[in-house]
Amino acid sequence: MLKKKIIILGSFAVGKTSLLNRYVLNEFSEDYRPTIGVNIKSKSEIIDDKTVELVIWDIADVVTHNNIPTSYLSGTHAAILVFDITRPETYHRIQSDYAGLKKYLADIEIMVIGNKKDLVDANELEKIKSNTDFEIDFFSSTLEEEGNNVNQIFNALAARFANELTL
Repeated sequence: MLKKKIIILGSFAVGKTSLLNRYVLNEFSEDYRPTIGVNIKSKSEIIDDKTVELVIWDIADVVTHNNIPTSYLSGTHAAILVFDITRPETYHRIQSDYAGLKKYLADIEIMVIGNKKDLVDANELEKIKSNTDFEIDFFSSTLEEEGNNVNQIFNALAARFANELTL
């Protein structure tokens, strides 16, 4: 079995914990409870007969790239940077968060996720996409979604990790 650590970062209430709970537990709650410190969950995926365990660290907003304890970053294989499409301040912060994360974890993959895509129209999504220097994927972890979009995020990472075993 291959074990890989993924960290999830972003402003408060952007949906980091909702993404994690939708993926690991297939649950969604509209009750907002801020993460204190870090919330760790894991889930295994089988990709081409290879088991990949994703150990996912949901890191609280108060722990930004300027003051993340090194123990949170140590051993990280990938990062998911989340913002809320409906809150521009979280989008504007993404550029600096991305740069800060790259500074400390230069060799890892960073996925940028615009959450709550079900709450805006396609034109708004295109506008956000065209104003960045990196690729953004748009997902929603809401109750109305079945979670398939959220699963795609983590399945893509698991597939990349599994592919490393064959190289």
